[in-house]
Amino acid sequence: MIAAALLCGCNKEERPQTQLELWRSQADFAILKACTNDLVGITRVVEHGVDDSSDILQKWTGVVVAEHVNSVGGIDRTNLYYKFGSSMGNVFVIEDYERRWAMEKAMRGEK
Repeated sequence: MIAAALLCGCNKEERPQTQLELWRSQADFAILKACTNDLVGITRVVEHGVDDSSDILQKWTGVVVAEHVNSVGGIDRTNLYYKFGSSMGNVFVIEDYERRWAMEKAMRGEK
């Protein structure tokens, strides 16, 4: 039984540092995967980044700058903001609408 758990990598008592390294390795892929699902007509990712400076995954944030085909066939550029979470040891991201709306308001000069 123990040998099977070791072979499948199912160690439930991973050291915190090992878990953190696993999350960091998954974060980049998770954010790129999410932006392809969240943005209709995406043509390319211009840049992306993850702020993983905290040891607490739920405090991580990410941003993607991507180009997409707009409704009249032209190319627009947009920013997508993300928050991170974990389910069964795997990283997932969800779009951070509050941050997006705050950034858009700031760009328009609203308070």
